[in-house]
Amino acid sequence: MNLTEEKQTRIRLAVEEIIVNIIQYAYPDGRSGDIDFMMVKTPDRVTCCVADDGIAFNPLTVKNPDTESSLLHRPVGGLGVFFIKKFVDEIKYERIENANHITLTWNLLE
Repeated sequence: MNLTEEKQTRIRLAVEEIIVNIIQYAYPDGRSGDIDFMMVKTPDRVTCCVADDGIAFNPLTVKNPDTESSLLHRPVGGLGVFFIKKFVDEIKYERIENANHITLTWNLLE
């Protein structure tokens, strides 16, 4: 895609975190499910759309974790959605026909 190393890293980490979260949490009853993935690059942005038919989960409703207190006093985990929000320029969520649709966007013109 001819992107900077930093942009590639941000995209890779955010997409990986979304996919891992879907695999780990969208199907708690152990059933199989589908994940649809599409990525599009235009001259001014990269957009990634991920959809799954797992349980409803809106990552935009997750509160940011406390990153100020000592590591000893923080719970383990809970940073995935926080990192996703930090790595993207825009994130959208919709629940359409019993499926989660997450759209991540990175601006290329800054």
